[in-house]
Amino acid sequence: MLTLRGVKLSLEIKEVYNVLESHPHTASKILKFKDPYSALNQYFNISPEATEHELDGGILALTGLFYLKNCYNELGDPDEGTIVLPTDEKCLDILYEFFK
Repeated sequence: MLTLRGVKLSLEIKEVYNVLESHPHTASKILKFKDPYSALNQYFNISPEATEHELDGGILALTGLFYLKNCYNELGDPDEGTIVLPTDEKCLDILYEFFK
């Protein structure tokens, strides 16, 4: 049921916005995040009560920023769907530039 709601929402949003798909666990590995909470807390003030889903959201927000800053790889077949992932941990340097 949740998947169907997500697909429906994605289709509606795609009519207006560019929608990216990604995978937070893979992005974390690429960024060399051993612990998502500690890694994100280096850059942002993360609540100690943050859930796994909220941490995933933070990782995906970073992935979106890296996409906008052209520090990403897009994998897959455009006709079937692609996912966007950070190029490597050097993408994190963008955060220092972004928050100057």
